[in-house]
Amino acid sequence: MPNAQNSNKGSLKDIVQEHGQSFTEATQQAEEKIRSAVLDTAHSLQTEAKSFIGVVQEQVKEFQDDVHDQVGAIKEKLSHSKETLLELKDSLLHELKYSASELNQLGQEIKGEVQAITLKSKAHFAESYQRIKGNVSEPNDQPNTVEQDQNQQDSNA
Repeated sequence: MPNAQNSNKGSLKDIVQEHGQSFTEATQQAEEKIRSAVLDTAHSLQTEAKSFIGVVQEQVKEFQDDVHDQVGAIKEKLSHSKETLLELKDSLLHELKYSASELNQLGQEIKGEVQAITLKSKAHFAESYQRIKGNVSEPNDQPNTVEQDQNQQDSNA
């Protein structure tokens, strides 16, 4: 009987060692997947950020062009007649209010786009984390089962 117990303990040790190696490999694979997910997300965010910056720069350029056009129109009106000064004042106020409104709208659009990018990146990270967590938790369960089997066999012997 002692030889049977020693062979059981030896084979249990082998099983535990195999599962330990399996757990180590699974952990390494999970780490690689995490690194890959982080790199993919970083690349995706950089691409979206570049695109977003391009859109913002274009909108700012259009806004600047509109302001220059409006200032040019006001200068032209001022040079034509001094009698319409009150009309020009009202026109200038209207143009400034319009410009402020446009700038406010642009700010809201930028804020919305930043929030959308933030939500998208959070969702991507959460999804990657859950997927990797699931992959890592499966190998964690196996060594516990082996240890429980070993404890049951020791108590039966």
